[in-house]
Amino acid sequence: MRHTLTISAAKVNVIKKMKRYTMKIALIGDSILDNEEYTGEADSVFTKVKQKLPDCEVINFAEDGITSLDINPQLDRVKT
Repeated sequence: MRHTLTISAAKVNVIKKMKRYTMKIALIGDSILDNEEYTGEADSVFTKVKQKLPDCEVINFAEDGITSLDINPQLDRVKT
């Protein structure tokens, strides 16, 4: 038995519009996430996330030396 997939033009347009949006991942925190200085670029969290999720935009707001009290300014920098 042969199966045929039929997609209407309206559904194709919806799918095309959905592809325009890119998932964004914001790294927020301290040197656990902003660890390139300690690991080198190839092994940093930022690089690893980009490698695992190549279709996502990864933004590093994390900073070495940040404490939990400093997270709000990082969150303010994230665009929604």
